[in-house]
Amino acid sequence: MINWSDVDLLEKQKKEKEIELNTLLKSSNFSIDKVNELKSDILYLNKQIKKIVGSNELSRQKEIKIKKSNERRLSNYYAFKERYKKISRISSSIKKFNSVIDSYQNDSNLVRVKM
Repeated sequence: MINWSDVDLLEKQKKEKEIELNTLLKSSNFSIDKVNELKSDILYLNKQIKKIVGSNELSRQKEIKIKKSNERRLSNYYAFKERYKKISRISSSIKKFNSVIDSYQNDSNLVRVKM
């Protein structure tokens, strides 16, 4: 059984190390030893996470994440497509309506009735 609280703790430590490494690299005065130390800490934390979770579980989680993002993209695409269909129907209807109005205005045989 995977203890997810340990995994979350290790992930949090890894993020902190990555942020520290990022800020160190952005600063003008940094030592290569400190950078290498942080990189090795990050690699060590990655190995610990893989040891707890297992490589099969990590690959399964990546596949699930990809599948969910693809489903979200498809749903967004179909929602956009439906909106565009509605808009294009409205614009084509307005064009047709305007052409009918123009044809009646240009028709000289049209008899106007007073009401």
